Amino acid sequence: GGLALAMKSGITVKLLSTAVLAAVGFVVLAAVALSQLYDTMLEDRVAKVRNLTEVARGVMQGFHDRAKAGEFSQDTAKKKRRERKAGGPEDGRVGKKGRPRW
Repeated sequence: GGLALAMKSGITVKLLSTAVLAAVGFVVLAAVALSQLYDTMLEDRVAKVRNLTEVARGVMQGFHDRAKAGEFSQDTAKKKRRERKAGGPEDGRVGKKGRPRW
């Protein structure tokens, strides 16, 4: 009787340890995957902000250049820049509370 019980408990320990190891491996794998997903999301957001900043800078530079060329006055250029920054009439992408939708 005692030998059979020892063999059964040895098999049980082996099976349980395999299951526990598999679960730990899965948790580690999930943690690594989530970490990489977070890093990718953060990089995407940084790139989006960088691109939006470049576009806004280009628009502002365009207003400045057009005012310099005499298309409209400096005051009109400033007004257009303020409207554009606020998501005003020239920007059709206005969301709730008057904020621009990017």
